[in-house]
Amino acid sequence: FVSLALFNLLRGPLVSFPNMINSIVDARVSSNRIGKFLNNDEIDKYAVDRVPIELLHGNSVNIENGSFRWSNLFDDPLILKNINLQISQGSLVALVGMVGSGKSSILATLLGEMIKVNGRVSISGKIAYVPQTAWIMNTTLKENILFGRDFDEKLYDQVIEACALEQDLVMLPAKDQTEIGEKV
Repeated sequence: FVSLALFNLLRGPLVSFPNMINSIVDARVSSNRIGKFLNNDEIDKYAVDRVPIELLHGNSVNIENGSFRWSNLFDDPLILKNINLQISQGSLVALVGMVGSGKSSILATLLGEMIKVNGRVSISGKIAYVPQTAWIMNTTLKENILFGRDFDEKLYDQVIEACALEQDLVMLPAKDQTEIGEKV
């Protein structure tokens, strides 16, 4: 009877043990991501000057003799050297080049994410960046579209149409209530 009582006491913790292992793995993955984020170098908020359009002579983006690297280490090579770039207000620009030619580095420069060694970067107006890798929350498709905003059916339907998601919604098992995101 003693052994039965002992097994009965251990049954609960043993049933919960696999869930605890999953939780520990999830916590470790999250901890590693947070640590990586916190160990990143601070972005220099003065790397990019925000100026009125009049000072840029009709350009909305201006890089003058700019040289940039990815880190503060002095032995790190310059990734972009003596860059001069002017983009007129309202123009459409395509950065085209071979893999590793610096397209993403130029965009990172405009966002102030590269270390400016010398030169000047000036931007007039607002700038937005959509990276090649999508960032998706671990929740429903609908919540990913709303992104914390209140539900507005008209706007929601416009977004579904603009992103050409109609066919995707038909294929998903729970339509816009389907859970999406990273599976760990």
